[in-house]
Amino acid sequence: LLISGAKDQRVPPQVMHRLERRLREYGGEVRTRTYHDMGHIMLIGSLAMPVRWNEPVIDDVTRFVNEQVQHDPQQPRTARAAEARQ
Repeated sequence: LLISGAKDQRVPPQVMHRLERRLREYGGEVRTRTYHDMGHIMLIGSLAMPVRWNEPVIDDVTRFVNEQVQHDPQQPRTARAAEARQ
């Protein structure tokens, strides 16, 4: 999961998209999410208790992690990626 704030000037969304392309080139499974009204500080802050109410960042991260642990941990990620492409 790669997340970015559309208003982030420290790590602009283009960086996330370049990383996404590179990961896909190597067969990685990638999911991205852009938060349109957020900059760098609010995006990071949204993972902390005082600002969690501001955006669904923590919900998206939690959902992604929960989806990942439901996969068979004995099966290598590269095998899962190959299955997904079939």
